[in-house]
Amino acid sequence: MTSTKLEQKGKRITPQTVNLSSILIGINCLLAYFLLPEREVTMRTPQRVKQTMYYSTWHEGQPIYATDEAGNIVYDEMPDGSLIPRQLGETPEGYDEPVEFQNSITGDLAEAELQAYGSEAKGMAKMTYPKGKYPFAVGVVIWKDSEVKRKEDGTVDETSADYRVVGVQTTGRHFSKALLAEVV
Repeated sequence: MTSTKLEQKGKRITPQTVNLSSILIGINCLLAYFLLPEREVTMRTPQRVKQTMYYSTWHEGQPIYATDEAGNIVYDEMPDGSLIPRQLGETPEGYDEPVEFQNSITGDLAEAELQAYGSEAKGMAKMTYPKGKYPFAVGVVIWKDSEVKRKEDGTVDETSADYRVVGVQTTGRHFSKALLAEVV
């Protein structure tokens, strides 16, 4: 039997038919990948490696509106007949109340990863997590080992955090990575 012609169960298999079947299998895989509904993807990080941490996101100041006894917003009528809500002031901007989550942070950074973020390795770490699970964006602060502290006015003291997110990168279809810098 020559290397260009193979026989299996009475069928003649040539390199051309092998390539065609490989192409069909590849097309089926691509169709399944793009057409099947996306399932909940869980990371295979062992539970013993995960640790309880807290994160806090930044919020801008929000308007405070006057309300009546029923809790409805009070509107003022303008000379042109339009209604605008009566504004009493604004909430101060700052960090939201910390939220507990479980994940792991690693200090193992490849040079290529650092170049992708445009950062240096000193005091940097990364965290991989399921895409869309956490609202991580640049500026989010994370407490890994430290206790969440408060300022005199009762708001969250972001300087007590261990890390600040300095970059977020989506890796593939299901996971994201956050580049973290130590808070000093």
